[in-house]
Amino acid sequence: MSKVDILDVLYKITAQALTDVIGGQVMMSLPTLAAALPHIRAGRLKALAVTSAARGCSAGNRRDGAVGRASRLQYRAVAAPAGTPADVIVRVHAELNRALPDAKQRISNLGVDFAAVSREQFTVEIRPDTAKCRQRHEHARHLAR
Repeated sequence: MSKVDILDVLYKITAQALTDVIGGQVMMSLPTLAAALPHIRAGRLKALAVTSAARGCSAGNRRDGAVGRASRLQYRAVAAPAGTPADVIVRVHAELNRALPDAKQRISNLGVDFAAVSREQFTVEIRPDTAKCRQRHEHARHLAR
């Protein structure tokens, strides 16, 4: 969107990407805020921008809003094998919802915006993002050849 020529280097683990940024082997990374925040707070990394539509509260000085129209969400989900009985899924869902208030505060303290959604809403929301990510990674693999 910004017409900046950037080589996207795919890392298997965020910790190695952050180590390479801190060590000067690469110029930047787009890690999760939770992964970068300890390094930002310690002065080893500088937050330049966020890729969420809304500015988070914990990263200190950085530009407001998303980078251009880019928005990058990370999903975490609890999954069960196909064929798990519906009553088990309902019970697990209820227990998770009961634990959410405490979990939400703890997760927020890590610099992560947290929103719980229904199973149905999650399924609808993740489909287009999954397709975008698949296209991005296929493009990166093509460039790497």
